[in-house]
Amino acid sequence: AAMAAVVADTENENGESTKFVIGMQRPSTRSYWKIPLLNRGMAPVKSEDEELEPMIARCVNEKKTLTATFSYEVLKLTDVVVSDV
Repeated sequence: AAMAAVVADTENENGESTKFVIGMQRPSTRSYWKIPLLNRGMAPVKSEDEELEPMIARCVNEKKTLTATFSYEVLKLTDVVVSDV
């Protein structure tokens, strides 16, 4: 979520968003709850970085540059894939 938010928050020199990020999480019993949480603009992980939660909220709710899904089909839409383990 942190890496996705950082990329989704990037802007060009004119202050315009330059990326649209789709997070993809397999729907396992350990992590199925992360997708709906992130899609409401809430951080699915705890971080010492106090900016993470507001950044996720901003990207999901205001900038509309971040979303997440369980569907592997989104991989067909990508220009770049980043795997964060």
